[in-house]
Amino acid sequence: MDSNRTTRLRRALLGLCALAAVWAGIVALGGGFIVSIGAIQLSSRNPLNPTVIAVLSGIGVWALSRPRPLQTLRGDAWWAVPAAEWIWERRRHMWASLAAVVAVAGVALVMWQWFVARPLWLDEEMIALNLRDRSVADLAGRLWMGQSAPFGWLAVQRGVVLVFGTGEHALRLLPAAFGVATILVAFWAGRRWLGPVGSIVLILLCSLGTWVFHYRDEVKHFSADAFWALLLPALAAWAVEARTSTQRTRRLAAWWGVSAVGHWCSNGAAMVTPGCALVLLCVLWRRNGWRAAMTFSLFGVAWLGSFALHYAVDLRHTLNSDYLRAYWQTGLPAASLGPGDTFSWLIARFESLALNPIDTHVWVVFWASAMCGLLLCPHRTLGALLMTAPLSAFVLAAFRFVPLLDRLALWIVPALYFGVALSVDRGVTWACSGHARRNVTRLAAAGVVLLVGGLASVDVVRNGWWSFRLARPASSKQGIDDRSGVRWVIGEREAGDAVLTTKLALPALWWYGGIPLSSPDAPGSRYPDGGAILELGYKPPGPECEGNTLREALQGQHRVIVYLGFPDMPEGFDALLFDSLTRLGVITADREFSPSSRATVIDLRVSPGSRPSDAVPGAGRITRERPLEGCVVVRPALRW
Repeated sequence: MDSNRTTRLRRALLGLCALAAVWAGIVALGGGFIVSIGAIQLSSRNPLNPTVIAVLSGIGVWALSRPRPLQTLRGDAWWAVPAAEWIWERRRHMWASLAAVVAVAGVALVMWQWFVARPLWLDEEMIALNLRDRSVADLAGRLWMGQSAPFGWLAVQRGVVLVFGTGEHALRLLPAAFGVATILVAFWAGRRWLGPVGSIVLILLCSLGTWVFHYRDEVKHFSADAFWALLLPALAAWAVEARTSTQRTRRLAAWWGVSAVGHWCSNGAAMVTPGCALVLLCVLWRRNGWRAAMTFSLFGVAWLGSFALHYAVDLRHTLNSDYLRAYWQTGLPAASLGPGDTFSWLIARFESLALNPIDTHVWVVFWASAMCGLLLCPHRTLGALLMTAPLSAFVLAAFRFVPLLDRLALWIVPALYFGVALSVDRGVTWACSGHARRNVTRLAAAGVVLLVGGLASVDVVRNGWWSFRLARPASSKQGIDDRSGVRWVIGEREAGDAVLTTKLALPALWWYGGIPLSSPDAPGSRYPDGGAILELGYKPPGPECEGNTLREALQGQHRVIVYLGFPDMPEGFDALLFDSLTRLGVITADREFSPSSRATVIDLRVSPGSRPSDAVPGAGRITRERPLEGCVVVRPALRW
């Protein structure tokens, strides 16, 4: 192609790049537009499409531009020489600084979310009740309410509660700390093994991945899973890169020690370590012979002893829990499946895992990019170490040991994010070398790799940013505001009043109401002043609905307060409940705190016909709903 045609094509692509960039900005800021010209309607609501066009056009402009030495600028653009020289000399430092800025921004988002201190919701309340009302020794046994967490994590959290109290800031301090540490490890790993663009991509993914970010703000151990699953492969790669055999042995011994600490704090560390150890064993055997491999294996014996102790103290209770095993069944292949059907089941997991915990809709593109990055990683040992996480997950799931299910599979996500970053980094490297050598084949390969990796990265980051901005209100968690609701109940409640709620809203009453659960006699069934806490249930029409169990349960009560939090009843239950209660008394106060949190006071001393319930704001909305067929049953609340 002659120079005139190249110049015209470059200018056309430059104009297209500018037009697409303006288009993407208008769509992103204005929310899109629709233009109608007669019967023809043009619309654009997704900024991703014009962004991709702008990026590809920019790459084309760059590929068609021959590098111009700074000396050639002195004649026709002498004014640009000082700035060009300054940028050229500091280009690597500027990229590193940009990666540091992205990491700081990611840490700031985690800390801001922690500072907001949203109310706890069901899962957090249940684990928090164990932390509040049990000693460290008691946490080694079976936890209440079907909860589970590594013993080391529980012990540290119990210490935080004893030192800093039971507020949301204290309880979420450890998950947030693991979240910050994950971003710092991503920054360190990016600086060591990735170029500037790949490093930024890795930090962005580890900062804004929806579910990775979500569990940094939840009183659960899953943020620790993400941290250890990223740290251990990276630390193993760092260990084998030691310059001398003595230094390598020391680093590998330290790696085993860190791994031993990790499995006490994270289930993900226990899953990642065996695969990494197998890769390290093969590398040492090939590089340094069987003696080095045997020495490495001896350190592993100490790790096995530590793991056996952790199993005896804590893990056996989790693995033998009927409740947890029933919950895990959806993440495991059926025991009756043969090898072929099990393989098909595993293939179907790629799409479900992409939605949760990875959170991307372009699941084929994401997996292709992640696998491409891990397989083409120029640091082969690092690629193999990272590959062990997803590979171990699928193998363990095939043998029904570990479920491949949403948050329980969060520990494989950092390695996959690293794979996408490696893919983008490889594409940039190919593009630079192809441009320097004028190699069209390499430029084309770079364009494909960058397109796939860019689409995967943009989708994950965009979904995470949307979740951060729109799906995380400060006043509620998962659509529930138990903190405000239960505090209102406490303010309205008089001595002796009974409180009614459903089973999965009981932890909210116990936690925010300060009801201790450590008593061996009917824990969680009464307030200190003797007022009853009653659990509501539903029964379909049948013999169990004969009579009026609700009237019998409330016999002798003057007032009752109903609190509805976590939605664990069939549609129409609320209307059935209030239809039954308004036959016994009158609603005197009603308050809604979030879409799923509501509290209502019913005075049983006032006859139902003497005052309309509709006079209370919001009460009529409930009583006009269509009730279920069946009845409300009541029993004393009891910790399970």
